Amino acid sequence: MGMMNHFLWSAMQAVEKYLKTILLINGVSTKLGRNGHNLLLAHERACSIPRIGFSIQQEELHLLKHLNSYGSTRYLESHIYTRGDELPMLDSLVWMTRRFCVFV
Repeated sequence: MGMMNHFLWSAMQAVEKYLKTILLINGVSTKLGRNGHNLLLAHERACSIPRIGFSIQQEELHLLKHLNSYGSTRYLESHIYTRGDELPMLDSLVWMTRRFCVFV
């Protein structure tokens, strides 16, 4: 339907909000580089919080990397692509991430 860029942008924003929530709840900086949207840095910081044991599966990590690379291309300033399995992977990634958005 020609909405790949909208999907990737919205998916990136959703995952970013959950990762930043994990960081905020645990007192970790949410400043993520120059543009503030580095999902890999947010993931790395969340994984480094020993008391919560945050981790995601390899498939979700692959989507996280894809969103980090192509999600910010909302104005089509560079080429984007999808493979077709992003929506179920996003559902899984959000579920795996959201469950750590609690005070422990």
